[in-house]
Amino acid sequence: MKTLILIFLLSAAVTAQTMNGFTARVIRAIDGDSLEVEHLGDGNVDRVRILGIDAPETAHSPREIPQPFGNKCREVMATITEGKTVFIETTRRDNFGRNLARVIVGQVDAGLFMLDAGCAWQFYPNGIDIRYRQNYLDAFNGARERKDGLFASSRPVTPSVWRKKKHLRRSKSGKSWKQLKRKTNETKNTAAKKFDTENVHDRRNQTLFCPTP
Repeated sequence: MKTLILIFLLSAAVTAQTMNGFTARVIRAIDGDSLEVEHLGDGNVDRVRILGIDAPETAHSPREIPQPFGNKCREVMATITEGKTVFIETTRRDNFGRNLARVIVGQVDAGLFMLDAGCAWQFYPNGIDIRYRQNYLDAFNGARERKDGLFASSRPVTPSVWRKKKHLRRSKSGKSWKQLKRKTNETKNTAAKKFDTENVHDRRNQTLFCPTP
C-alpha cells in the first residue's frame, strides 16, 4: 500500500502548470481506455485515448462482438471518470483524431488506476512518457500476480490478439454472427463470475486515492 500511495503522490507532484493540456468534463467512457470529454471554457467535444494502457475491446455497434471483460472494464473507467472534471495531459493526436494523453482525476492517474485494477495491459507504443513506464509496469504486474480483474481468467487475451482472432473466426468458422456472439457471451459470463466491478472499485478506493496534501 505504501508503494501505491507513493506512486500517486509522485504523480500528483506534476502540477497543471508544468503540463501541456487542458481541463475537461468527462461525458462518457467509450471503453476502458478511451473517453469522450467536453473542454471547459469553449465547450468543444473531444475524444481522448489514454496513453500507456490497452483495455479489452467493447462492442461499438450491434453487430460487433465484445471482448470478454470489455464491458466490465469500461464500467470501471466510467465509475472513476464520468461526470468528473479531469486534466488531460496531451501529447498529440492519433490517426483517428483522438487526443493521446494521460488523464488525471484529482490526484489519480486514470491509466495507472486501470492497470492496478486489472482492467488493462500496459501499452507503450502510443507514447507514454518514460517517467511513468516503471510505475505502469509495476501496477500491471501486481494486478496479474494478484489475478485481479481480467487476470482472474486463466487465459486473458490482449486486445490486439482479440481483434485479429475476431476477424479470423468470422471469416473461417462459417458460423453466423449470432452463433459467434452467443459463444463469446458464454465465455465472458463464465469469466465475469470472478470479476465484481464494485468490489474492484471499493478496494482501489482504499489503496489508490490519496488525501490532498
